[in-house]
Amino acid sequence: MQMTEANARHHLNLLIQQGLVAVIGKRPAQGKGRPVLVYGLSEQAAGNNLTLLASALLQVWSNELTPLDYDQRLSQLASQLLAALSGDSSRPSSPHLTQRLYQAIRLLNQAHYAARWEAHALAPHMIFGRCPYLQIASTHPEICQLDRRLIEQLTGAPAEQIARLQPDRRGLSQCIFVLKKSTEKPRPTSTPRSP
Repeated sequence: MQMTEANARHHLNLLIQQGLVAVIGKRPAQGKGRPVLVYGLSEQAAGNNLTLLASALLQVWSNELTPLDYDQRLSQLASQLLAALSGDSSRPSSPHLTQRLYQAIRLLNQAHYAARWEAHALAPHMIFGRCPYLQIASTHPEICQLDRRLIEQLTGAPAEQIARLQPDRRGLSQCIFVLKKSTEKPRPTSTPRSP
């Protein structure tokens, strides 16, 4: 290809960063040295049928379930995703919403949401800079309810979506959820009576 090894390595790293190329194997080095890495198209570049499968599953649910049952299934699905992300299905334990928000952001970013939260006068906003379900969101907008359920389960607070794939100042799409005050009444704490 008439390029130096350093130049080839540079371009290869750019392709890896873009998710187009991945290491698919190793060959033993001829002589001393590290094994030779073998590169090929990444799964992302090669394509798969996961979008087709997810869309078909959601369509089956939509055809067979009542809206209430469908919502319950999305809640169960959110619980399963949360368990897979966090390693268990435990609910938020911190009494402080701020700590629960930071934990939620960390877990959501493991799932490629490019998430962050902002403090606002009335309630915090959870902002997703990336929709990992974008390929099926146009035909199945109810997938946003899965995101809402994830947020609610991660933070312990009710959430409402106020923006869906809305352009930000830079022209990039984002989804915004506002966290509401919980409608649950705080549990009474017992205080010892003085004699």
